[in-house]
Amino acid sequence: MRWAGVDNKHRQRRTFEWIERNADEISAKLSNVIDLIKDERASLDSFDGVNLIMNSTMAKIVSLADPEQKLVTYDGRLGGALSFFVARFTEEREIHQYDVTDQLLFAVDREPKRNPDTNRIHFPALFGSARDRRHASMVRWASQLIWQVAKECQASPREIEAALFMWGYNVAAEPQHEPV
Repeated sequence: MRWAGVDNKHRQRRTFEWIERNADEISAKLSNVIDLIKDERASLDSFDGVNLIMNSTMAKIVSLADPEQKLVTYDGRLGGALSFFVARFTEEREIHQYDVTDQLLFAVDREPKRNPDTNRIHFPALFGSARDRRHASMVRWASQLIWQVAKECQASPREIEAALFMWGYNVAAEPQHEPV
């Protein structure tokens, strides 16, 4: 749980409360989450922030709990990287946002360095209303996309996920410099 700040009880209060509230059935809940996200026909409405939650921390837990390792750990970095490539593609081809399928409008962190918005395309926020359902759908879409790309590239999905995670550290149009 120390990985990537997952064990930060202050920042992750909601996640820890959900885990504690569901402790007696945590394995069944995690299995249910994995099955729901993998089934592209299944509704994600049960990700209501009470019954089931999904956020960066839960995405990490669910990804590691998936016995097939088909679900990625969708967070601001992964979303930023995927959105970066969509943004560059749309800019190069002068495609407008309304011509882009919803599945390619990956939700992004609103931290400036993780947001690749351009004049032509704006990505939805990872947070806000229905944030758990949105995050679950991002895990689903990103996982499906990464698995398809992995097959074509003859790479492992974890290798692609790791590369995207590193790429997504800073995807802003203008470089953001950390104070030294």
